[in-house]
Amino acid sequence: MARIFLFQLASGCLYKEFKEYIRLFKVIGIDEYRASIERFSTSPKAYVRRAAGRLLDSVSFLKPDVDPRAGMRTK
Repeated sequence: MARIFLFQLASGCLYKEFKEYIRLFKVIGIDEYRASIERFSTSPKAYVRRAAGRLLDSVSFLKPDVDPRAGMRTK
């Protein structure tokens, strides 16, 4: 799933399911993919920068000790 989203950013072809990918990243987290997504936030294509920024912004509020699936602290 994450690879599909990263491919969309790399190719510059964002599918209509983009918003659903953001919701999924809120559940699975982006730590593993953060560096790749941050690289796309400096893309020469404005819409790719916005897409990467939207994803980074949408998960930035999540605290490491909060499980977004449960909405509760894990510690």
